[in-house]
Amino acid sequence: MVRHAELESLFERNELDGKHYDGITFFGITNHSIRRYLLENGLKQVTDLRAEACRDVLLRCIVEGKIYRNDIPRGKKSSGLSVIGEGGKYYTTLGGSDLWIFSFATSYGGVPNIGAVSLYGVILNASREFEIASADIEPNNCVVHSFDYAVTIDDFLKAGESLK
Repeated sequence: MVRHAELESLFERNELDGKHYDGITFFGITNHSIRRYLLENGLKQVTDLRAEACRDVLLRCIVEGKIYRNDIPRGKKSSGLSVIGEGGKYYTTLGGSDLWIFSFATSYGGVPNIGAVSLYGVILNASREFEIASADIEPNNCVVHSFDYAVTIDDFLKAGESLK
C-alpha cells in the first residue's frame, strides 16, 4: 500500500512533498485489516484501490517525530459517555486526523503501575477506540505501533469516502 500510494520517500528518507521530517511514527493498519477491506469490497489487490486515496489514508496514520511507548503519558479510558478519558496526549497526523493516545501500566505482584505497559486510544474523527497490538517497532527511519486487527481502513475514511 505504501508503494502504491507513492510514499516510499516518507518511510525510507522521512521526506514528503519537499519537506524533511526528523522522524515519523506510523500507527499502522495491519496487512490483515487491508486484506479484509479488499475482500469486503470485492477487490483482489491493493493496486485495485485508488493510489491517491491510499495516500490519504496512510497519512492519517502518521505523526511527525519518533514517538515511543514511554513517551506517551499514562491515562485511562473514559468511564462516562465521552470517548476521551483522562491523561494521555493528543496527536494530529500528517493527513489531518486527530488521535488521543494513552499508556497504561498493569499491576505486578500486587504493586500498581509497574507491570506491562500497553497503549490505547481513540481515532477522534471516527470516535473509534483502539488498542495497540505491538509497540515500538523500529525500522530504519520511523517508529511503528501496530493497531489491533479490529482497526480497519474504514476507521480512517471520511464520510462517503472510498478507496475504490
